[in-house]
Amino acid sequence: MKYKKFFALLFTGCLVMILLVGCTLENDNKQSIIGPAELTQDQQGIVDLLSLNNEQEFLIFDFQTVDTYKKVEFWLEVYEYGISVGRPSGLTMICDEGSIFEGRLVIAINHYHDGASSWRFTIIDKEGGSASSIGWSQIINNDVIIGRGFGPINEPIIIQEGAEFILYVLRSTLDVLRTYDHQIFLKQPRLLERYPYVHIIKGRFSNDNPTWEDYDEI
Repeated sequence: MKYKKFFALLFTGCLVMILLVGCTLENDNKQSIIGPAELTQDQQGIVDLLSLNNEQEFLIFDFQTVDTYKKVEFWLEVYEYGISVGRPSGLTMICDEGSIFEGRLVIAINHYHDGASSWRFTIIDKEGGSASSIGWSQIINNDVIIGRGFGPINEPIIIQEGAEFILYVLRSTLDVLRTYDHQIFLKQPRLLERYPYVHIIKGRFSNDNPTWEDYDEI
């Protein structure tokens, strides 16, 4: 319990320092994109401090659009041998009239020895507004896991209206891990059947009309 409290306090203080700096994602080609944030040396030092071992991860992405959208969604999906077993965490931004979105997404992941993980999503937009939510996932049979491979995307992704994209994948394995481009799991979801557990962070920009459930997530 003390460890969890320490992580929460450390995360809160460091997150403020990182979020106060504006987005640095270049968009010279006038395309809507999302990709890894370009951090200053001091910011990268904070990220390294928070990611000293495999029990904590700190992901930072910048996004900006040239088209207007009504809804921006980021969420976590969990699979067990290819079967979806939950969507325990996520965050949604909405604009009824449509808007050009520009901001920063920060995801803090904390893994515990009992198979539980916390997933905190935080968004700050270019105007300084922010929103945050946290959810939990649980690996039931942790004894079958002998290794894992994880990591975020390395290059920016072009945003297409209504199309899902993957920002991060965590694969638990019983055997040798194969290397894939993250987006392949959208095109070939049966590949997920090879792994006891897979955690995937996805996103989507759309012009879908918001529902009451979306307003609850703001």
